[in-house]
Amino acid sequence: MHVDGRAAAFTVVDRAARSARRRAERAAAGDGAAHGVAQAPVRVAMPGTVSDVPVADGDVVAAGQPVVVVEAMKMEHPLLAPVAGVVRLDVRAGDQVRLDQVVAVVHPPSVVETDPPPAVDPDGAASEPAPDPAHPAAAAAHPQADPATRGAS
Repeated sequence: MHVDGRAAAFTVVDRAARSARRRAERAAAGDGAAHGVAQAPVRVAMPGTVSDVPVADGDVVAAGQPVVVVEAMKMEHPLLAPVAGVVRLDVRAGDQVRLDQVVAVVHPPSVVETDPPPAVDPDGAASEPAPDPAHPAAAAAHPQADPATRGAS
């Protein structure tokens, strides 16, 4: 553009380019490295509906393995694990997702928490630890895990 003897160039940036730039900035910042946790979020490139979740929460995944499939614009778009590790899912089949939403996080195996040691009663007998809320069995007992109660809370 030329105005009054001055020249200026402008670049039109669409939403996809803006979200790609934000993802690149987050990756450059370490995305959790400030907290000492190396994690890799899996983000949605366009709004749509989760049509399939081929892995379960807590599964070990390889880099490049599909972890969530989003249906948008009458096409299925697989979202791949950026690194190898243990996946923690934030969505399930049928959920609506928005642009740049985190649908899963892949934690490298060295960062994943291990099961706590069994608790010991004062009399010295080992007791069963309380179920971890992130454990699949505990999630199944949660009322939101039942599709019949989805949205009831």
